[in-house]
Amino acid sequence: MDSRSEIHSLVQAFSNNTITEADFHHLLDLVADLDDDTVQSYFLETQSIRIKDEIEFREQRMQRVQHELNRKVDALQAESSPLVQKKGQRVRLNAWAWSSIAAALLLFFGVGYYLLEQIGPPQQTLASDLDHILPGSNKAVIKIGDEALNLDSDKNALTIGSDGLRYDDGSPLEGGVLSQGQKITIQIPRGGQYHLVLSDGTRVWLNSDSELSYYPFEGKSSREVFLKGEGYFEVAHLKTKPFNVHLGQEKITVLGTKFNVSNYSDAVSTKATLAEGAIAFTSSSGTKRLIPNQEISFSRKTQQTSIKQVDVSGALAWKNGNFDFEGDSFEANLAKIARWYDIDIKCDKGVSDVELGGRMSRGVRLSTFVNYLKTNFGLHCELNNNRVLIIKN
Repeated sequence: MDSRSEIHSLVQAFSNNTITEADFHHLLDLVADLDDDTVQSYFLETQSIRIKDEIEFREQRMQRVQHELNRKVDALQAESSPLVQKKGQRVRLNAWAWSSIAAALLLFFGVGYYLLEQIGPPQQTLASDLDHILPGSNKAVIKIGDEALNLDSDKNALTIGSDGLRYDDGSPLEGGVLSQGQKITIQIPRGGQYHLVLSDGTRVWLNSDSELSYYPFEGKSSREVFLKGEGYFEVAHLKTKPFNVHLGQEKITVLGTKFNVSNYSDAVSTKATLAEGAIAFTSSSGTKRLIPNQEISFSRKTQQTSIKQVDVSGALAWKNGNFDFEGDSFEANLAKIARWYDIDIKCDKGVSDVELGGRMSRGVRLSTFVNYLKTNFGLHCELNNNRVLIIKN
C-alpha cells in the first residue's frame, strides 16, 4: 500500500474511532513531515467533491474530532514522556510539533467533512463528549410586581418576610423591596432549584422548570399559592388560616404538613405525596384525603384519581440531591434528566420499553448517566447542540 492510500485508510479508522494505538503512532509518523497542501491534495484525489449544507452536524463532527484528537495526543504524550519512536530514532516532540500534527490531521478531517460526496451517519457520541454538560445548581428569578431580580446562586435559601428579603446568611437581596398587595413570583429555570422561606414560616423547595406565585398573606383569611412544576412544602401550622396550593384546576388544602407536589404540564398526571400531617386533594373527580406515606395521582387524560402507599423518600429524592428512577416510565425519568441538565432528549424507536431503577446523584455530569445507559441497557447517544437522541445498537 502506498503512503497516500495508507494515510487515507488510517484517517478513516481514526474518524470511525476504531484506530489502534499502534496505528495512531504510525499515522503521526506519516503526516508529521507533510505540509497542509499535501494533506489536502491527498484527500481531494481520493474523494468526490460536493459541499454539504448540514451546518449543525458539521460543527458537531469537528468538535468531536478535535476532542478525540486532543485526548489521543495527550495520552500519547504522557505515555512517551514525551518521546515517541519514529523510524528507529527517538525524536523529542515539543509543543509546536504536536500542534503541527494536530493541525494537519484536523485539516484532513475538515476538508473531508466539508467536501465529501457521501457523508455517513453521525457517529455515536462518546460519554466524554458530554462532559461539558454540567448538573443544575441554585438558580432563580424573583418578580415583585414588574421588577425582576436574579437570586444569588451561591446562597442556599431566600426568606421572603414582611420586612424584606434576606438570604439564609442574613445578607439582604439588593434591590428587593416588597410593597403591600404586589404579586410575588419565583421562577426556577431548567437546570435550577431554590429553597424559599415564606413570611408565615412555610418552607418551599422548588425543582427545575417550576414557578411559585402568590400575594402576601398578611391580612388574609387563608394562604393561597399557585404552583407550576414541582415543589416540596413544609407548611407552618396556622389553625385559623388554611394553606391552599393551586395546581391549575386542582387544589391541595392543608393546615400544617409536609408534602411534595409534581405538577409539570408535560407530564401525564399531577402527583402529591404526603410525608407528614394530612392534605385534601380536590379535582374534577372530587376531594380525596391523604394520610402519611400515601401518594395521589390525577390523570389529565381520564380525569380520575388513584391513591397508593409509597416510600416517600422516592418523591423527596430530588430535594435531597438525587434522582429516583423507581416506578416511573422511561419517558418520565428522561424528563427529570432533561429538566435538570437543561437539554432536550428524544428516543429512537424501540427504546421506550427500558425500565430504569435505583437512584443517581444530581451532582454528577450528564456523561455519568450516558455511561449508565450504555453499560446496563446497551443504549447510545447522539448529541447535536443541546439535543440528545438515545438509540439502540
